[in-house]
Amino acid sequence: MRLLRDAVVTTALFLLYAVVFVPLGVLSRVVRDPLDRRPSARRPSYWHRLGESRPAAPARPRSAV
Repeated sequence: MRLLRDAVVTTALFLLYAVVFVPLGVLSRVVRDPLDRRPSARRPSYWHRLGESRPAAPARPRSAV
């Protein structure tokens, strides 16, 4: 009985993943680039000269020590 329950739960979780999460992930990548990795044709270069301002890096959370 336990073996059957484990098989049903595993199959149900796989189907949930395959039917819900995989299409959502593919759709989110088709609609937009979440990491902004696509090169822009409007930018002449991605290099930064020394001393030029760059976008600020996100702040790191402080450790609670």
